[in-house]
Formats: sequence, C-alpha cells, structure tokens
Amino acid sequence: MAPLLKAKNHQDRYGELIDREINLIKAVMKVLFPKLDSDGKIDLLDISYEFASPMPDDVLDDLTNIKTAVEAGVLSIEGGVRQNPLVENHGQELERLAQEKAQEQQRQQNLRLMDITEPTF
Repeated sequence: MAPLLKAKNHQDRYGELIDREINLIKAVMKVLFPKLDSDGKIDLLDISYEFASPMPDDVLDDLTNIKTAVEAGVLSIEGGVRQNPLVENHGQELERLAQEKAQEQQRQQNLRLMDITEPTF
C-alpha cells in the first residue's frame, strides 16, 4: 500500500514531466512537419492523459451488479452490455447477441418441428 500512496502523492510531479514531454513532441513535430505548423494545427492538438490505478479493478462485482439489475428488470440487456467493463465495442457485442438469439430461436423452432413431424407407429 505504501508504494501506491507514494505514487499518488507524486502524480503532480509526473504530470508536469508529461506536460513537458508533450510540448517537446509538439516542438519536434513543428520542425519535422512545417506545413502543419504553418496552419497552426500542431498547437491545436489536445493531448491529455490520465493516471491509472496500479491495482486491478474488481470486475466481478461490476458484472454481478449488472447481472442482478438485468434479471430484476431494472436494466435492459443493452444497458448491461454498455456498462460491462469487459466489452470494448458495445455495438458489435449487441449485434452478436441478436444473432445468437435468432440462432437459438431457429434451433427451438426446428426442435418443435421435429416433435410435430415425428412418425408414429
């Protein structure tokens, strides 16, 4: 825990160093790409950063809460997918879920048809 607190206390210093590095990179880009510098686009670049926690996130609690909310009916499946920390592309995941649901419905339909058309002796 002590190293985590020490890193947290020194984020201001690290932030200043990162800001300087960003400015240095912009200055180098002005030299390497003078056409962009004439338009002033390099100075308009908005580069930001965020310090991440070195501790892993407790994803299991998040997933349990999402599952409970969806099952209770207070959160839609789409909302659950959008809040899921393991899903990077929410739209693509929702499409996959829709395809899987359609395939499962087709499989259930085929099973019902097999029950209906089963020959009797």
